[in-house]
Order: sequence, then structure tokens, then C-alpha cells
Amino acid sequence: MSRTLREALRRLAPPVARRLALLLTAVALAGPLSSSALAQTPEVIPEVTPEAISEAAPDAPPCPPIEETAAAAGSQPPCAPAPEVSPSEEAPEPPHPPDGTLIGEVIIIPKGIFDPNEPGENKKIFRFADRLHRATRPKVIERQLLFKSGDAYSREAVEESERILRANRYLYDADIRPVRQEDGRVDLEVVTRDVWTLRAGASLNRAGGENSTNFSLEDSNFLGTGKDLTIWRISNVDRTSTLFRFRDPHLYGQHLQLEASYADYSDGGSRRFELERPFYSLDARWTAGFKSWSFDRVDSLYDRGEVFQKFDHGHDFLEIFGGLSPGLQDGATRRLRIGFTHQKDTFNYSPGGDSTPEPPQSRTLAYPWIGFDYIEDGFVVARDLDRIQRTEDLNLGRQFQSRIGWTSPSFGGDENQAIGSASFTAGWSP
Repeated sequence: MSRTLREALRRLAPPVARRLALLLTAVALAGPLSSSALAQTPEVIPEVTPEAISEAAPDAPPCPPIEETAAAAGSQPPCAPAPEVSPSEEAPEPPHPPDGTLIGEVIIIPKGIFDPNEPGENKKIFRFADRLHRATRPKVIERQLLFKSGDAYSREAVEESERILRANRYLYDADIRPVRQEDGRVDLEVVTRDVWTLRAGASLNRAGGENSTNFSLEDSNFLGTGKDLTIWRISNVDRTSTLFRFRDPHLYGQHLQLEASYADYSDGGSRRFELERPFYSLDARWTAGFKSWSFDRVDSLYDRGEVFQKFDHGHDFLEIFGGLSPGLQDGATRRLRIGFTHQKDTFNYSPGGDSTPEPPQSRTLAYPWIGFDYIEDGFVVARDLDRIQRTEDLNLGRQFQSRIGWTSPSFGGDENQAIGSASFTAGWSP
């Protein structure tokens, strides 16, 4: 076949080029036609379809590319056309390797908010939003995984890593899958997709002759770092408040959570500081932490919309705790916690209020405590349950939490009193 004809075939749409190649192949199989044969050929030539060639040569090898077929149509043996594959069909996901397989490369692919390959999402406004948005940094994803390159593969660790990632408010979904398995090693691909996290708002209301204003700015994934930054200012009939809050769920790249906030009120203020190493997974072996929170403000009592009593309310809370666990065993984890809590609430008359009724009585609780948790691994994956178009993780296993303490003047409390709490949950699926 001449070079000009090959170039023409290359420029044709794939379906047309395919039909021409099959037709040329059929002509080559039939051999050269004589002038008498041409004279006897009917005016309408039956269409040569891929099915017809497959029936004529059922055991024939797949056809080579169009250019090669057209170039050597007279010398090629009978061949069957390759099956057509719809562009929407994806290759099946590789099976999970057996536990204990060595993990090779861990490939992290953080995606933006919108996927241009999805129908309806390849629009200018969506592409512009993705350019404004700073995607989650790969290191932020890597720090939350329960495995790394060189570890032994564990299906449980992979599935729980997906749950940990999906628990973040700034991630729409997370998927971890094997992509290559060879020489006793498996490479894993971690794919995440972000949501829009920057939120800003302002409002102005008037009711009952009083104005209320609200301004807020919050980003739960500040510059793609996974850190939470909040600033807001609220003014209402009770008080005017300005708040600054910062939260880092992975301080210094470790499983340390830090939260610090400061609020200034027109009638007082608030301060909070928390540093905790939690039971970040079902197989985590220990926890420890420290929490401190205090505020002072003026609380008001109303009668038919009018303030008839005001009192100063001061609150101080301090707690230190730790805990141990043998990890995940027989499908469940058991955790023992111990700690000490000091909580003090003081109430005093405030200028501008009536002397009656009296303010609540001040109270101080100071107590050591012990707690026990039992959590079964009964997680299932659901979709569109509480959140539209979102993958959700539900634990249908039994969960039991309990805590008991004793406050006493010996520890700094007001009186001898037992303080406890307990909860039990179990899920069910039809």
C-alpha cells in the first residue's frame, strides 16, 4: 500500500479506519481479482464486519495495529479483531496481597476539590476554585497512615488508615489500593480528594430593639497543612466576643494534638489549652494528655425579656490523664485510663442586678478517676447515609465507655461525692 494511503488512514476517525483495514484484510485473503472477476462483481458489496472475520477464523490471533495491517495486508495470516473496550470501563482493581507482604513504594496523590474528568465538573468556575484552593500536602496525608515503606502489609492497617483520613473535615474521600505486586513487594497508592475549607461570613440582625452582628473566618485546612485556624467576632444582647483559635492535629509531624484559643469578652474572657497524644487507632497502645480551660463572664437572668439579675461566673478546669491498651486483639480493643480532674465554678453578685434571687452556690470538684473502654472493630462503609455523596464509616460493633471518680476535701473538693459516667452503644444493619 502506498505511503499516501497509509497517511490517509491515519487521519481517519478510528471506526472508519478500522472498517477500511478489515476490508483490505478480507480482500487480501481472497487473493488478487482478475478483470473477468471484477466484471462479475455485484454493484453492492456486502459489508465486511469484525464478527464475520471472527466467525471465519475463530482461532486467529488478534489483528496488529491498523498501519501494520494496511501495509502488509497481502502477507498477514487471518486475524481476529481486538475486542472493543468502552472508554468508561476501568481496569479491575488489583487484589489485596496477603498480610505480611513487604510494602514497597507508597504513592500519595492528593487531588483538588473538583475532578475535570467527572461529568459536570469540567467548568471554568470549578477550575478557578481549584486554582484558588491549596490542595492538602502529601506529608499531611503521610503522617496519618498506619504504615510506611518497608513495613509488613496489613489489610486492617490499610482500612483503618482510610477511616482516619476520611474522619478529617477537609477530605471528601480517601482510597488506598495496591497498584503493583512483584518480587514479594507491593506498592500502595493513596488517593485523597479535598473539600472547600475556607469559610467566611458576616451578618447583621435587629430584634427587640437590639442589634446583633457576626463576623467569622475559618479554615480547617490552612494552606493545605491540615491545621485549623478560626477568627470570629460576635456582638449580641449579652456580650461582645472576639475569638482566636488554633488547632494542630499532628504537632511536629507526630500523633500529638494541640488546641489553643483566646477569647476576649466585653464582660470577661476565655482561655483554653490542650495537648494530647490520643488513642489514634484501634491498635494504639498508650495515651496521655493535659487540658486547661478557664473563663470569666457575667451571666444574666431574664423575666419577659428584661434582665432582673446578673452574676459573675468564673470557671476553671484542669485535667491530666493517661492510659494503656494491649492493642487490637480478637477483633476488639480494651483501654484502661486514669487521671485527675479539678473543676471550680464561682458565682458572685454583679453590679446592675437585683439582690434576689441569690446566685448559684460556688462549687469545687477535685477527684482522681479511673476509666475503662471496650471497642469492637465492627466498621462498615456506607454512602449517602448522613452526608450526600460522601463515604462514611460506621462502627456497628459494641462500644462501652465508663469512668468513676471520688471527689473529697482530701483532694481539694467541697464534699465527699462519687462522680461517674457510662455509655453503651451497639449497631445493627438489616
